[in-house]
This record gives sequence, C-alpha cells and structure tokens, in this order.
Amino acid sequence: MLNSNQQPLSNEGQWHTIVKFSLPGEVDCERQVAELIAELLVGVPIRDGIIEEAKQAVSKVMEKEMFYMVADQIQRIFTIQIQLSQSVEALIEEADNMKSHSRLIGSGFFLTEKRTSDTELGSGTNNIVINVHFYHEGLLV
Repeated sequence: MLNSNQQPLSNEGQWHTIVKFSLPGEVDCERQVAELIAELLVGVPIRDGIIEEAKQAVSKVMEKEMFYMVADQIQRIFTIQIQLSQSVEALIEEADNMKSHSRLIGSGFFLTEKRTSDTELGSGTNNIVINVHFYHEGLLV
C-alpha cells in the first residue's frame, strides 16, 4: 500500500513511477499480478472500475505472452511498472477537492509493452516489461 508521503521511484517527464516489480512467468502469474496491482493501489484515488480494467488488460497481455512457445531453457520474466500522471499527493488533494464541489472530467489508463531477450552464456531470459500508465486529466468545477 502506498502512503501519501511516499516518494515515487522516479519521475520521467510527467510520469511518476510509484512501483516496479518482477516475477517469473509461471502458471497463474496473471492472477498474482492482478492481486498485487490492487494491493499496491490501495489509498491511491483511482476509481475501482479503472483499476479493474487495468488488471484485466495486464492479465490479457501476460496470457498472450505465455501462449507463445519459447525454448525450454528460456525463462520468462514479467516486469510491471505502475506510473501516475501526477504525484500521489496531487491526486489525493484533487480527490479531496472533487468531493466538495467538482467532478472528474477524465481518467483512465493505457499500457505499453516492451520485450527484451538475454541469451548470454546460455541462460536465456525473455523479459516482458508492461508499463501501466494511469492518467487523471482534471476536474470540472
């Protein structure tokens, strides 16, 4: 769970990376990632419906990747990076303002995906990086 005073891992341009984690591509890893995303975003003011859609989208990407055949010796590693368009503090402040007299005019998410392979020294790794970008466009007062 993120605290409002927790610093993001990085700020690349306007995106605030709040968490990054990796896990091996094993049976049921899609469910594990969905649970982790939900747990990590507790306390972040993102609508439950948006989080649910993002979890499903990430699971679909992972299922697609797991479907592809790779050589037995190559291991799949999924790296998930969750990014926000604003800091957690700014989102909490906006959510507090929204409760009093405003309404959301736009929020959502999108995914980016990158695949890299490392076949050095015979121990191959297929790393799939999935970035989940949650955006919040502002309020209508």
